Amino acid sequence: MNRTNITVNIGGKPQNVELLFGMWALFRLKEFGFDLKDFDNMKGDPLRFMEMVIILMYLGACNASGKDLASFDKSDFYDYAEENGGLSFVNSEEVKKVISCFTNSLSLLSPKDEKKSVSRAKK
Repeated sequence: MNRTNITVNIGGKPQNVELLFGMWALFRLKEFGFDLKDFDNMKGDPLRFMEMVIILMYLGACNASGKDLASFDKSDFYDYAEENGGLSFVNSEEVKKVISCFTNSLSLLSPKDEKKSVSRAKK
């Protein structure tokens, strides 16, 4: 699992929010209608990509808070995106940090290359 922190205005006050990505967040992302196979193609649809980033932040925050979807209000992350440039938000350094953390967590979840053992004939 990978962690990062972002600052989000919650209730009008900036708060440091920890994001945690791993299997729980990955499965919840699917429940929100996002497939990993579409991840690379989403930049062609800026609104869909932006929504995915917002949901990633929400799920990462909920994951870090005990895997509880009620620990944060999803609308706070939509507000955060709007307050930070709307569509240009997806090119911000904070979003790059979130995407990097999320994609790094995917490499941790994928199977490691296993070395095949070589059988040798007994002499």
